[in-house]
Amino acid sequence: MNIPDAIARQATYFDSQLAGIRKNKYTWAALVYLSFRLHDMPRPLFLFGDEKAVGREYRRVLGILLQRHIIERAPGIPKPEQFVPYVVARAELPTKVEYKAIEILRKTKVSGNPYVIAKSAVYIAARALGVYVQRDLVLRDYPYITEESGF
Repeated sequence: MNIPDAIARQATYFDSQLAGIRKNKYTWAALVYLSFRLHDMPRPLFLFGDEKAVGREYRRVLGILLQRHIIERAPGIPKPEQFVPYVVARAELPTKVEYKAIEILRKTKVSGNPYVIAKSAVYIAARALGVYVQRDLVLRDYPYITEESGF
């Protein structure tokens, strides 16, 4: 995974503030995940390794950082719109697909996993604009989503 410098620096700072606590192989992944979320650049949890273990460690280190007043508040639940640029870039689609997907999301009231919703919107936007996209490329992690079930 490509980690921007600002994200890596923040995760390193958080790591230095966790002196004296037990760390495991998921601690760094959890800190990077937290840093992405704090920069309003959320990424799906499965990119960081074992989803369950990283999620558990994320909650643990988040609690410690909040308790030590290193961060003021926990990041909010990400919106599907925040995942759209990542999905478009990963699928190497044109920018117009990104704008169309965000437009679709703003007009639609859907609840559920924001990453899945963003992937669905990108797929539907690409199809609506006539941009060729392999369904598997955008929806490879969620093969049950179709144009009919997406929204």
